[in-house]
Amino acid sequence: MKTNVILTVSELNKYIHRIINFEDLLQDCSVSGEVSETSIKNGTLYFTLKDKDARIKAIAFDCLRKYCPKNGESVVVVGTPNYYEKLGQISFIAKSIEPQGLGLMFLEIEKLKIKLEKEGLFSEKYKKAIPRYPLSVGIVTSDSGAVKQDIIATIRKKNKAISLTIIDVQVQGTSAPRSVIDGLLRADSAGFDVIILARGGGSVEELMPFNDENLARIIFSLDTPIISAVGHETNFSISDFVADARAATPTAAAELVGFSTQEVSNTIIRLLDHANLLITNKLREKSFKVEQLKGVVYNICNEKIRKIKELVLVQLSKIRFNVKALLDTSTKRTHELTAQLSVLDPNKVLKNGYFKVEKGDNVVFGISELSIDETIVLIGHDGKATAVVTGKSEHKVDNS
Repeated sequence: MKTNVILTVSELNKYIHRIINFEDLLQDCSVSGEVSETSIKNGTLYFTLKDKDARIKAIAFDCLRKYCPKNGESVVVVGTPNYYEKLGQISFIAKSIEPQGLGLMFLEIEKLKIKLEKEGLFSEKYKKAIPRYPLSVGIVTSDSGAVKQDIIATIRKKNKAISLTIIDVQVQGTSAPRSVIDGLLRADSAGFDVIILARGGGSVEELMPFNDENLARIIFSLDTPIISAVGHETNFSISDFVADARAATPTAAAELVGFSTQEVSNTIIRLLDHANLLITNKLREKSFKVEQLKGVVYNICNEKIRKIKELVLVQLSKIRFNVKALLDTSTKRTHELTAQLSVLDPNKVLKNGYFKVEKGDNVVFGISELSIDETIVLIGHDGKATAVVTGKSEHKVDNS
């Protein structure tokens, strides 16, 4: 029989530690499993690596310089088990961690996201505004899927005027990225107001075509605003980040572009009513101002007329005064001239005993013009007489 050896706890733990350290299979071995219970303290990642039957605590030092998996990811960890003698606990010290299956897929997507983000493909400054009232919509999706019917039905509930065009593409499989790219290019050249890129929910593998780098670059280059509506609300793809807008579901994308014609009609009516009210108030305000201005103008005109009237009256008074003075002066002068003319009046001279002598049709102004036996006419103030010159005598006249 085997001798029963009694070991202390310390001896037992040292023995277990020695077995682990000297077992070649356990040195730098690769272990696959699912990550859970992750936490990071002072740059060290603490996590649990598990499968359906077992689990082990794991530690990754300096994890910030390595790939840090998230809960639920499948990974392959390369490292060595470590038995902590003092507490009798075993943990797996990870030297490297690599994603496996979906984890690898997520890693590739994350790397592409970082690359495209650095290039500016996700930048808000490049995103085009989605039209508020689009009249033509291009829907790039599978013609055979339920997504098409959901989008059309959602839009038609609110709007029957929008033109809807389905551009059939493959949304799953290895040829899907090329098919979607061709569909988007056709849609962009068709002149739609907006494009919806849509696909229903699915697994990560099924949604991978929408994480294609070439597709992302084509979406970024489109002239037409585009909405990415791929998968369900919790699904995110590269197309969501690079598109001008992201809708949680295809139905949500339809809600975004399918504006209600009734609401638009009601809005227009409200705006017209508001405009009518503004115009009425403005006219009332202007009419009041016009009335005020009329009163002001009336008062100004009355004052101007009053001043002009006063000026006219003053001028008329001056004119009357000047005319009277002129008439007085003219009257006086007339009297003076009349008096002068009265003195020179031939009849007055004749009344003083003088006679006017005429010979034929001519007036006689001197004796020298008369001849003996010549007949003359003597004109006095009370009549005329005919005489014959019987003699004459002349006197010398001093003309100096």
